[in-house]
Amino acid sequence: MSTIRRQLTRQLLLGWSLLLAVGGVVAYLTARRALTRQFDEALRTQAVALTSVIEQDGGRITLDADDSLLRDFDTPGSTAFYQIWRPDGSVVARSHSLGEENLPLRYDTMSRPQFVDVRFANGMNLRAAGMKFRPQLADDSETPSRYSSIFLRLSGVSTISMVPSSASGY
Repeated sequence: MSTIRRQLTRQLLLGWSLLLAVGGVVAYLTARRALTRQFDEALRTQAVALTSVIEQDGGRITLDADDSLLRDFDTPGSTAFYQIWRPDGSVVARSHSLGEENLPLRYDTMSRPQFVDVRFANGMNLRAAGMKFRPQLADDSETPSRYSSIFLRLSGVSTISMVPSSASGY
């Protein structure tokens, strides 16, 4: 037989547990959304900076390989990647750190790049930003721009992934 005190205690514990669980889920989702937004903005800023070292000289698209910005993508064990395409879909350049992997060709404008989660064959989860932009003319080039736009996809390891390691299907 159950007393009123025991029933009230059970109901209060259940109510507080439910309230605590719902509050934890809301806090988790809010923090994840805020951190994803910050990470996306950092990727966008890095991608815009990368466009400054990409030039068009006549019909060729070149990258300033001496720039310290590109060295960050080509160090051994780097978790930052880039890939650049022409409008016809052919690859102009890609970071050595990509190895045999390819980033997906999805893009939007420079001010609003398209962000996507990517999973490499080796299991590495990434967050990528894709944008369309017009390469600047090389200083010694007087030829008008042949390409109205080229496409850049930049990615980095998502340090904000909060999915438990036992979860699958991310």
